[in-house]
Amino acid sequence: AVDGGTLLLAGEFDEPVAFDSTSLTTPVGLTRDIFLQERNLISGSINWTKSFGSETSTDRCHDIVVSNDGQSILLMGVFDGHMDFGGQVVQANGDEAFLLVLNQNGGYTHVNTFQAIGFDATITPGEILTAANNAYYIFGSFKGTVDFDPGMGITTLVANDRNLFVQRFNATHDL
Repeated sequence: AVDGGTLLLAGEFDEPVAFDSTSLTTPVGLTRDIFLQERNLISGSINWTKSFGSETSTDRCHDIVVSNDGQSILLMGVFDGHMDFGGQVVQANGDEAFLLVLNQNGGYTHVNTFQAIGFDATITPGEILTAANNAYYIFGSFKGTVDFDPGMGITTLVANDRNLFVQRFNATHDL
């Protein structure tokens, strides 16, 4: 994602990796974690690098965008196990999708999670699209029963075959 004079890069790593003076490792060396980095577009220098990961599983990044006002970074992916999002640790019961909201400096703001319920249930994040008034939409696909309410409530959809989903969130990250 490009925001003014900066470039945001997101990806995954499963071995120790160094970005200038920042070294990242996975918790047990057998997992895959997510990194997020901001670079200066003109000089190429790294402004900051963050990592997010769970203890025992593969975590994946699917999309990254910057909000229309440039104040938030939105990162979507999947995780399993205990995931430390840099401000909140969330326990997943199987594969779950997440939508992480960070401030423009990479600091934690908010996270929404979406739980696949049952052995055969899956959720696959797709894309994030920004909209007017700093609202945003997320797209993806799912199969089985999935709880799409990121809060304490439960809003489930059921699909026998893979179906698409679209969710709209307002600027305060509510449905």
